[in-house]
Amino acid sequence: MIIYNGLFLPIVLFVYLREALNFFEKMRISEILKKEGKNTGSIFLFKEGLFWRAYEHSAFLFVQHIKKYSITKKYYKNVNTEVVYCGFPENTLNEILKLVENKTISKKDKQIIISGFDINKQEFEKWKGGIAAYQKSEGMASSPCSHYEKIIEKIKMFGVVNKTPIECQQFLIELQSELSL
Repeated sequence: MIIYNGLFLPIVLFVYLREALNFFEKMRISEILKKEGKNTGSIFLFKEGLFWRAYEHSAFLFVQHIKKYSITKKYYKNVNTEVVYCGFPENTLNEILKLVENKTISKKDKQIIISGFDINKQEFEKWKGGIAAYQKSEGMASSPCSHYEKIIEKIKMFGVVNKTPIECQQFLIELQSELSL
């Protein structure tokens, strides 16, 4: 067994991984909200794992003009706000893009921008207000959309303080196997 400063290495790795994932989520959502705050009529799709997601105004435009997917509303304490989003698997992307062939579509890294929509900010706020926030049930999120969100939820819900070093090590092994899929 590897020991680092008197602690088992799996515990140190677990804590580091948990903090890294929290930092990533904070940076990602704040950048997305900045972009959405300036949105004047485009749908921004962000690649997240095996899914594409639209947030806030983009989600509103997506379900109004492209396809009526279910919307999730989640409170992000790091940005102190509720955020709405929808998502779809990567293997349906071509089908989605065919529905907007008459719009301007640009692709950049892990982002697609579909331009040419009009947005009514008051309608958006009314629509967003009518969506119920998703709740946690029995310690797990009710409907994480992506593989990585499920892993993040597992990490958040794993009570490292109440686990033995062996249980922490087994948990890390399980996470590694899930990440390598």
